[in-house]
This record gives sequence, C-alpha cells and structure tokens, in this order.
Amino acid sequence: MLKEKLPDISKVIRGTLLKRYFKCKDKSCECQRGKKIHGPNYYITFSTYKYSKHVYVPKDQVEKVKEYIRNYNKIWEYLKKASMRNIKEMKRRNLK
Repeated sequence: MLKEKLPDISKVIRGTLLKRYFKCKDKSCECQRGKKIHGPNYYITFSTYKYSKHVYVPKDQVEKVKEYIRNYNKIWEYLKKASMRNIKEMKRRNLK
C-alpha cells in the first residue's frame, strides 16, 4: 500500500519554470553591445490543449513557484505508482 505524505493539493502548479535573459529595444543600451543583458526574468511555461503559454513570475514569487511545481511532481509520481499498483492487482485477479 502506498502511504506517502502528499502535498496540499491547493499548492500545486503544472509547468516548468524558465529563467530568461534578454536584450531590450533601446539602441543606446549596453545590452545592444553585449555588455549587459537584462534579467533574469522568470516565467512558468505550460501547455493547454494545442498551445504553450508563458506566465511572468515576479522574483519574490520564484521560490514559492518552485515549491508548487515540486508538489505537483510529487503528486503526479504518487498517482503513477497508484495506477500501476491497481493495474497489477487487476491483472492478478483476472488471471485466477
């Protein structure tokens, strides 16, 4: 039997955290000469149906977002294990 402590379901995010650096459009900025690039800026990327979406994450929320993504992954791993356990049990019962 699986008896793992699962994270709070209200504290999950399905997605990937991206860290991006960029050049701005200001022609006089140092980033245009390769001296200083802006960032990092953080985004959550996730897919919905056919589309991939990006949502900006403020820097003060990055650690919280990382925790929520870890929580989602823990729950997902638990569900995969539970599903495999149930499939094995179903197969075992069907073979008798």
